[in-house]
Amino acid sequence: MADLTSSTERRATCMGCSLLCGDLAVSIDRDGAIIPRTDCRLAAQWFDLAASGKADDKADDKADQLCLVNGQPASTGEGITEAARLIRHSTLPLIGGLADQGLDGQRAAFELARQIGAIIDWRSGPTAKALFDARQKFGDVSCSFGEIGNRADLVVFWFADPAISHPRFAARFAPRHTCIDNRVTETGRTTQQFMLLENSGGTDAARVVQQRLDHVSRPGTNQASAADLAKLESLAEQIKQSQYAVFVFDETLCERFGVTAVSSLFRLIRAANDGTRHCRQVHLSRNANSVGIENALTWLTGYPFGVGFRERRPIFRPAEFTASKLLKTGQIDLVIQIGCLDPGSKRISPAPSTDNTTRIVLAADTSSEKYDAAVAFTIARPGIECSDVALRSDGMPLRLPKLLIQSSLPTCSHLIHHIRTAIDPSLGPIV
Repeated sequence: MADLTSSTERRATCMGCSLLCGDLAVSIDRDGAIIPRTDCRLAAQWFDLAASGKADDKADDKADQLCLVNGQPASTGEGITEAARLIRHSTLPLIGGLADQGLDGQRAAFELARQIGAIIDWRSGPTAKALFDARQKFGDVSCSFGEIGNRADLVVFWFADPAISHPRFAARFAPRHTCIDNRVTETGRTTQQFMLLENSGGTDAARVVQQRLDHVSRPGTNQASAADLAKLESLAEQIKQSQYAVFVFDETLCERFGVTAVSSLFRLIRAANDGTRHCRQVHLSRNANSVGIENALTWLTGYPFGVGFRERRPIFRPAEFTASKLLKTGQIDLVIQIGCLDPGSKRISPAPSTDNTTRIVLAADTSSEKYDAAVAFTIARPGIECSDVALRSDGMPLRLPKLLIQSSLPTCSHLIHHIRTAIDPSLGPIV
């Protein structure tokens, strides 16, 4: 149990989800344990050092635990040399993960990919591609969290359960909201208005509401029951009477109902903007800094994901350059895994090794049982052992100040630069 008799109170930014809450008070005891002063379970998981399996980096005699080569303790220099050797001998490396890293670490990973001709795919599901296609076809009519709190008079949680995925979102930005889903959710149990549909999914529901907004009816185009139609018509009337409506959704919309559910929602939002009212959408990304990955990679290459540098120039093939597909077909001979996608479930992408693919891991938790890595480095976490910048779900950049001042863990960007320098000494030191 943490000793709070000699603790320090500080303000921290949490990367437990993509809200990046910067108003959290935490206590740091004399052993370096962090205790968040909040009832948010994701914040507790993010700040829980014991749960991450990280060794106490302040002890000099444990320095050799910061790097593992083939499961055995090694110096960081030995690990960098071995990682550089593996990269030089690989024919098609893949870089994955990155969702819990700051922009500095992500940019460093992209530069590494460009240097070694790697493929980058950080996606953990079909949502990123569905969003990309919907934005290209219907436009991206979004807004900031501040606009939701200050301007929205109708907030709809569209087949989403932020009480589980983003526990503090409703309290911070949307205390008054409507929830619509075809299953009972934790958000629905506590919301002021919960529209529980019988048999309508995300695609059918969006089509019905859009038809009511367009004052048209197309019998046979959906399978909604009479009870569902009444509820969806009621929602359409609320949209008509609103001045600023916001639809909030997450990855589960695409995972449950397919990619057409995302495009149907974007089509609905476009129809709801008729010149007399505003209608916006906000995507609550599951991963802490996936918006940062999209922005940084797009700035570097022009593309948000599924990018390869095999010809030393960016090639965009989102259907081909998919981590799961490449690993399944055996085309990848080296995976460079950076970070953990979900601090709660410890789920990583690409999936844990079940084949003979060689892996290099840079993460806060370098358990060899979890990653089965040839080389594993323990790196600093943004907002805890190092400072960095991340982008919130609405695209707002937020600074992540260093919480553990005495920590000497290497940052992701510095470690990657040392690996790049070991591959090509002409790069020189970081400026």
